[in-house]
Amino acid sequence: MFMPFGVLISAVLVATVASRLLTHNKVTREEDDCKDIVRITHHLIAIIMDLRNRVEYSKDSFKKSVEPPVSVIVSIENAVVIEKRYEVLFDREAYRFLSSESVELISRMSASIFTLVVTTKSWSVGGEDKRSALLASISTTEQDEAVAMLDALLKDLNALEQQVRQLREEVEKFH
Repeated sequence: MFMPFGVLISAVLVATVASRLLTHNKVTREEDDCKDIVRITHHLIAIIMDLRNRVEYSKDSFKKSVEPPVSVIVSIENAVVIEKRYEVLFDREAYRFLSSESVELISRMSASIFTLVVTTKSWSVGGEDKRSALLASISTTEQDEAVAMLDALLKDLNALEQQVRQLREEVEKFH
């Protein structure tokens, strides 16, 4: 008589413990995901801020009026670093959490980054003299277009940073 009752109690006890373990594992996974999101968004924000500062600096290298003029070597190194920093935005881990709009922003920046790097590297052929001659030969319209391209890139970087910060804030609200 006690045997069926004991089996029933054992079954209920096992089911309760299993349910608690499953719940605990789910909560632990969610906490780990939240920690990952915060870690990844902090990293992305740092990368975006560095990119923004470097693009601002590059924008000055396209202006004729900047005194003292930005060195060709510095401009090239800055463009190379911009390209490398930009590539970090393609980290697969981040894409687990980024919105499709953020992914589109990152993709849209590609042409501007490429143009910046190629243009800056082209200055290396003739050094400072070639850069000065190139800048002197381009029209104000062309210079304005280059600066406008970099301004659009800065706008995209600002929008991306805002979206990443919003993602982090949403996660921090719940934990």
